[in-house]
Amino acid sequence: MFNTGNAEDAIPLIEKAAGRSPDRANIHVNLGNAYSAANRHADAANAYRRATDIVPNDVNALHRLATACSQLAQYDDAATVLKKAIVVNPGNGALHMALGVAFKNAGKLEEAELLYPDILEKIPNYAEASANLAVVLQKQGRIDEALKGYRDAVSLKPEYFRRATINKAATGKGNIWLNLDQAKASLLPTPKK
Repeated sequence: MFNTGNAEDAIPLIEKAAGRSPDRANIHVNLGNAYSAANRHADAANAYRRATDIVPNDVNALHRLATACSQLAQYDDAATVLKKAIVVNPGNGALHMALGVAFKNAGKLEEAELLYPDILEKIPNYAEASANLAVVLQKQGRIDEALKGYRDAVSLKPEYFRRATINKAATGKGNIWLNLDQAKASLLPTPKK
């Protein structure tokens, strides 16, 4: 992958390669990756679209296109692309997860909510899915259900989620808790007797 500095240097070289071999999807994906690393998300989306024009069922290019669309706040477009990718690779949990996030970001909370139980059925210990479902439920005002999702996420990945989840819940919309100490107490797994 690229970092911002070497992406800027690589872009002209990859653009030149894409010009010489316009029908090679992998070059357009690499160009999209370079644009993305340089925070040129509109250019990245165009490069990934070109790759998917050449190879319509390239799940990698579709997923990257959806990510670029999300970076541009084009969440409905991202969802459309992700649905196509899921048809090609229905077992890819990351695609389902990204679709749920796209729906959430587009304000389609009911559609997002419907995805997560299916993801959790396929991958029961997917902490990120539990956390994302909790966010959707919290946005819908379903606090008790959201708390369960946050607790599940923390219990599955305590070190990863504890700080992020507590901060999100304590400062997020909905005012679930009055203070951080109360948030911590609510989210920590209940000790077994």
